[in-house]
Amino acid sequence: MFVVEFVDKWMERNANKPGLATRRTAVNAFIRFFGRDIIMCSEITSKVMREFEQTLTGVRNKSSYPTTIMHLFREARKYYNDEDNDQIVIRNTVASYKPPKQKVAKKRALTEEIVRSILKLEYNGNVRRDLALDMFKLSFFLMGTNSIDLYNATEFDGEYFVYNRTKTARQRSDKAEMRIKVHPCLLPLFDKYKGDERVFNFYTRYSNPKHFNGAINAGLKEIAQEVGEEKIQFYAIRHSVATIAANDLRINKYIVNDMLCHVDPT
Repeated sequence: MFVVEFVDKWMERNANKPGLATRRTAVNAFIRFFGRDIIMCSEITSKVMREFEQTLTGVRNKSSYPTTIMHLFREARKYYNDEDNDQIVIRNTVASYKPPKQKVAKKRALTEEIVRSILKLEYNGNVRRDLALDMFKLSFFLMGTNSIDLYNATEFDGEYFVYNRTKTARQRSDKAEMRIKVHPCLLPLFDKYKGDERVFNFYTRYSNPKHFNGAINAGLKEIAQEVGEEKIQFYAIRHSVATIAANDLRINKYIVNDMLCHVDPT
C-alpha cells in the first residue's frame, strides 16, 4: 500500500479537520527522508522511524513529525485491515517504536494556532475526549480556570462566575477571589454540566478533583493527536491564556498577573 496515496485520500476525507497543514508538512519531510514519494507501508519500520527521527535536528518540536507519521500509519491500518476476520493487509511493523517525548517544561503554553485548531474540533462520541474538549473551552474562556476550581465552584448568577482559587486562597488577603463575566458562548456548557450543590456536576461524576483532572488529561491525549501535538496537559491552557494575553494582545503584564491570581495585590 502506497503511503502518499493513502495520505491524500485520508486528508480529502478529513478536509474539515484542523491541523492538516501541519500533517502535510510532516509527510513532506518523510518523503524527503526517503528521497521518493512512492513509499510502501511495509517499508515503515521501527528502525526506519528512528533513522527519520535523527534527521530532524532542525525541527523545533522534534516529536511532532514522527507522531504525525505514526498517527497516519495507524489510520491506514484501521482503514485497510479487518482484524476481526484476521485480514491483515498492513502489519504493525513499528510496534517497538515510540516517538520522542516532548519536553513539556520547555513549552507549557500552546500556540495560538493550536488553540484555534482545538476550538474548531467537533464531538466524536468518545466520552473522555469530548469532556476534555468542553473543559478546554471552559478553562480557556474563563481566563485559565484550573480543573480543581471548576470542580469546586459554587457561585454563578447567570452572568458572573465566581470562585476562590484553591492554589493561592490561603496566601491572599482577598482569598484569591476570581470574578469572571461569562461569555454567552459558554452558557450551553454551563447548562450541560449544571450541578445542584455546585456550579457544575463534576463532583457527582468524579470522586475528587484529582480523578476529574485525570479524566480530562486522558481525553486531551486524543485531542493532542488530532492537532499534531505530542502531549497536552490541562494546566497548559492557563499558560496559553497568559501567553496570548501578554504577547499577542499586548495586555499589561500586571493585569495578566492579576488575572492569574498569583500574588497578593496588597
